[in-house]
Formats: sequence, C-alpha cells, structure tokens
Amino acid sequence: MLGEVGRRVRRGSALEPVADDGHPAPAARQQAAWPERRMLVAALAAAERPLSPEQVRADVAAGLDWDALLAQAERHRVVSLLDTALAPLRGTGLVPAGIEQTLRTRRAHTAAQAKLRAVELVRTLDTLQGAGVDALAFKGPVLAAAAYGGLHRRQFGDLDVFVAPDRMRTAVDTLEAAGFRATEDLGWSVSLSDRRGHTHLDLHHRLLPAGFRDDLHFDRAW
Repeated sequence: MLGEVGRRVRRGSALEPVADDGHPAPAARQQAAWPERRMLVAALAAAERPLSPEQVRADVAAGLDWDALLAQAERHRVVSLLDTALAPLRGTGLVPAGIEQTLRTRRAHTAAQAKLRAVELVRTLDTLQGAGVDALAFKGPVLAAAAYGGLHRRQFGDLDVFVAPDRMRTAVDTLEAAGFRATEDLGWSVSLSDRRGHTHLDLHHRLLPAGFRDDLHFDRAW
C-alpha cells in the first residue's frame, strides 16, 4: 500500500515511515506516506481551514490508522484539538463511532483536569503572595488560555511558577508549609508535589538551565 516508501514500524507511541533499507524515508515521501501525520497537521489548522469530508476520505483511502492517529495526538497532547477539528464530521460515518467516543471522553477528562489545575495555580500564587513572594505563572493554564483559546484545548500535566532568585528559598519553604513537598532540585528549578500527589509544580528562578546565556531575568518578566 505504501509503495516504494515501504513499511511503517512502531517506535514508542509513534508510527514512522521507513524506506525498504530500514532508514527513515525522505521528508516529502514521509508526508505522502503517512496519512496520520497529514490528518493531525490538518486538524491543528482546522480553526482557519476546517477539515472537509473529502480530506478525511482521501486519508482513509490512503490507509489512515485511527488508533495511530489517536496515539500521535496523545503524544503531542493535542487530543482536544483533534476532537474539535473532527466534531463537524460527527454523524457522517467518516469517523468511527469508537474513535468519536474516545475523543469526547478524553476531551472531557482534559477539561476537568485543566480546571482543577487552574484552581490550584490561583491558590498557589495567592499563597506565595501572602508570604510576600512575587510570582509569575507560565505554560500550563496560562498558555492554554493565551495561545489555545481555552483551558480545555491544551493538555498539561503540571504547573510552572517563576520567582526571583533571592526569593526561591522563601517560596519553597512557603509551599512546603502549605502542604507541598520538594521532590527534585535541579539548581535552577525545584519540583514539588502536594501530599495527595495530584498536583505537581515546578518552581523556577531561571527559565533555562545555567548553561544558557540568554535567559529571561525575573525582574524583566515582572
């Protein structure tokens, strides 16, 4: 079915096209041979160019593997965006019913988790402010709202907070007093988890490891 591009092999959760000699196929041939990748890229652009039934039929005819598509969406944490892109095609029979149900379920789970983490983020910032520590949130709920247009549109597993270097020790002590425990100290960031293990937080006094020169200083960010 894939012609000269040959077979596809599983590497982790991904399906990668390879040539018959076992090496990755050239980029142009990968694009032609990998309908899952093509579908996922089209889904991420669906806000500007909605998916058409013709596009889906073409990818299905090219051998689209719906389970592999879901695996790719999970790997890149864009399941909610894939569900949004495919939603207008529900009821047309183009998308398998099981895939539709899985997407809806995972999107609902993502939305619920995002709301809980957003609440925890606000609580954390309030706790730090109460201790006199200025703090900025980045990635997580902030990126979801600013770049994705809503908390439910982006999957994220932890929270990230930025503080000044000279306030790092106070920030860690404050969060530990509030129920967190430090699990890893990288020097430029400290990872913490709450007692239940439900909320994971990375507290940064740098955004990049010390080896990078062009880091953003907290005062400038603030």
